[in-house]
Amino acid sequence: MVKEAERVIVEISDKKTGLESSYTVWKKSVLMHDHFVAEMESGGKWKTKDDLLVDLNRFNDLMLEMWKIPFIIDCFDPIGDEVITREVFSHCDGLTDEEKGVLLRNQELTTHDLLELDILRGLQLEQKELDGLMQERWHWIQNDYAGGRILPVEHFRAEIDSVKHSFPNHVQRQQRIEALNGMTERVVKQKQEVMDRYGLSEPQQGIVYLFSFLTDWREERKRVNQMSFWVYQLFVDRLADFMQIEPELIKMADPREEIILGSDNPREILLQRRVTGVVYAEDTINNTTIISDDPNDVQLYKNTIAALMEEDRGETVTGNVAQPGVVEGIVKIINSQEDFEKFHDGNILVAAMTRPELMPVIRRAAGIITDEGGVTCHAAVISRELGIPCIIGTMNATAKLKDGDHVELNANSGEVRKIE
Repeated sequence: MVKEAERVIVEISDKKTGLESSYTVWKKSVLMHDHFVAEMESGGKWKTKDDLLVDLNRFNDLMLEMWKIPFIIDCFDPIGDEVITREVFSHCDGLTDEEKGVLLRNQELTTHDLLELDILRGLQLEQKELDGLMQERWHWIQNDYAGGRILPVEHFRAEIDSVKHSFPNHVQRQQRIEALNGMTERVVKQKQEVMDRYGLSEPQQGIVYLFSFLTDWREERKRVNQMSFWVYQLFVDRLADFMQIEPELIKMADPREEIILGSDNPREILLQRRVTGVVYAEDTINNTTIISDDPNDVQLYKNTIAALMEEDRGETVTGNVAQPGVVEGIVKIINSQEDFEKFHDGNILVAAMTRPELMPVIRRAAGIITDEGGVTCHAAVISRELGIPCIIGTMNATAKLKDGDHVELNANSGEVRKIE
């Protein structure tokens, strides 16, 4: 991964990132994905389990192709902070935190910017029509790896009311629309002003644009993934109907397994898997998938992962600064949307990583700490946009901190300190 990221850095010779052609190829696969999603939204119907499995395998192949190309984004996570500091920041004597934020900022609108823009443009519609339009376009926006669902109209009514409250009159709404529409041009201009101020060379400017490009691409990839989670949930629910078992049990199997392909009911096997677990591994050398629900294999996997993670964990919580600032607050560990109810305004949000579906609590957070992520990750993008102090890539925040801890988050130094 790191070698591939370094290769991209070396090949940058001007303001182009060198990844534009890869992105263009990826966008073609996104069009195929969107076409598949549209088929499902219009009412994907399968007469038999075999019909469904054919489409599921087709969708799996499509998703695999869609992940191969943008995997380059993740290659930069381990070294992104080091690269941008070494190649750019270290050559800018007196560069402020605010200027760093400008250089690292995303250039395209985030998912939630696009949602807000859609709402603002639709406020002239009747309430019922706007509710339906938002649900049709954005029903997937809180989907995650745990599953997908169509959000109810009530969710969007709350979003609409929030936008109305923030921009109560027509003039303010138009100003906000113009600001969102002009964001890309404004950010590009601000970046150029900072780069000119410090006399950055064209290769250095190329690196700045590379990280903005990766940030925007990652955000777009997340949107595609969230839509795909809803499609997968359709497959799960319908397959559960065909096999007459609970949808949650279906998630404990792979569609290529004989227990799914065969005619016997696998309910007992899947129930046991939910208790003991199941290990999936891809053998890329022999191009095969290894699946085991043997308790010994599952325990070996857990022990191996625990040992590897322990090697990376220190006793202190430190990471990379995504958005500077110093705040105090009470820690709340957020693993999924089920944890939202325990979160209060001004809490410190601690998570393995943030994702778009966590936005309802992110907006209320005084600070953000994540285990994972680099300069292009979701937490970094959103914290810069909202001005929330944020530390990313700690490796151990969710392990060393717990709900109720009173901490000082110093996002100037990248350190988290417990306050007794």
